[in-house]
Order: sequence, then C-alpha cells, then structure tokens
Amino acid sequence: MAEGAAAEENRRRVGSAASTDLLHGGRAEIILASSFDESYPVSNVLDDSESTFWVTTGMYPQEFVVAFKAPVRLSNVAFVCANVERFEIARSEETQPINWKGVLEQDLEERHGLQRETVSLNYLPARFVKFTIRSGWLDLPPYTQSPSRAPSEMRKGKYHKKKKKKKKKKKKKKKKSEKKKKKKKKK
Repeated sequence: MAEGAAAEENRRRVGSAASTDLLHGGRAEIILASSFDESYPVSNVLDDSESTFWVTTGMYPQEFVVAFKAPVRLSNVAFVCANVERFEIARSEETQPINWKGVLEQDLEERHGLQRETVSLNYLPARFVKFTIRSGWLDLPPYTQSPSRAPSEMRKGKYHKKKKKKKKKKKKKKKKSEKKKKKKKKK
C-alpha cells in the first residue's frame, strides 16, 4: 500500500478544469486525454468537485481537450491541481480541434497540497479548449520509487533543470571540439 501511495504522489493530479455552467448539462465533453487511469478518469475534471480528479503518468506533456456542443465565450477558467509547475491553455474556434491559439502560459509556485488557480479569459470565443501540463514539481528519475528516497534537489523539482544544464555543457564542449578538428584539417 505504501508503494502505491508513493507512485501516486509522483503522478500529476488535476481536479476540476472549469467552474462554469458550460461544463454541466452535457454541453461539454472531453474528447482527448494523454493519460488514462481507470480509477481517476479524465472525465473527473468536468465534475467541479475537488474530491475527484484526473491522474496523469507524470511524463510530459500531458493534456486534455474539452469540446463544447456549440461555440461559447469563455470568461474565466478555474482549476485545482497538484505538483504542476508549468501549464498552458489554448483554444480553437474551428469546427474541428485545429488551429490552436495560445491563451495562457503560466508557471505555478511549488506548494504542498492543492494548487488553485482562476484565470480570466475576457470572453474569448472557443469551440475547443486544450489544457497542457508542460512540467511538474515532483519529477523523479525512473530508479526512484518514492519521494522520500529521492535526493533533496529532486524533491524540490530541480532534477530536470540540472539535467538541462548538463546537456547544454555537453553541446558546448562538442562544438568546441568540432571547431578544433576543423582547424586541424585546414592546416
């Protein structure tokens, strides 16, 4: 049981995606989700309850698309999530979910517990809305079974940032060595 709880904590949790009348009464549905868990289905994001939620795998990006039965004007979106570091919202006015227009890109502060956000959208027209989780705070390498066994920099969400810096350094070294080889060949 403890191992399951640790694995669940490593996943991302997204609660209600919007707190408006548009989501209720069958006017909206989820038409795409990047992750599936039978116990925590993506349909939970539409029920406006913090006690039900969608759980993702923790790999990125993760996204879901909400389709409305008819075009709507979005005034605001309220959602509850956990361990989300960066997310994006996009919209489409087309009859199919294509030609996405970015609405918002936002970084969330690292918090223990739930993250609650409300975003004003100034009555933007939409037929589809796409929510994308770009990164999360509790990113653990594959060999780590639980956050308590992870090094402190990983628990603080710094693991992937350090990994990116290492990649940049390797690229710079590789470019320098390639330049040296070219100079030697010219001589």
